[in-house]
Amino acid sequence: MIRVADLSVDPRYFKWNFVDQENLNIENYIKKKEYLYDANSCGDETNYWVVVKEGNPRFYRSEHDWYWHNYDEEDAYLVNEFDIQEVDRQDLNEEARKNLRFII
Repeated sequence: MIRVADLSVDPRYFKWNFVDQENLNIENYIKKKEYLYDANSCGDETNYWVVVKEGNPRFYRSEHDWYWHNYDEEDAYLVNEFDIQEVDRQDLNEEARKNLRFII
């Protein structure tokens, strides 16, 4: 069993997701969780994630940008771009570090 959590949430809302996949593709998992299908405007966000498999935590930074292609046109669609990288624990931002207490 693999545990996955978004570290970029208020500690009151921290939640582990339990994934029963041996070969979890974390990039696809994060994209699926963060993907936006509709938005009032363009934007960007950086989130930090943790994956625990066999007791070893691995940390990831997800930089997500979204914007409308052909805004206000009939064929408009929302573009989601991701840059997901594995990072060290010390590279987490302050918000993500608050949730490290949930990592056992």
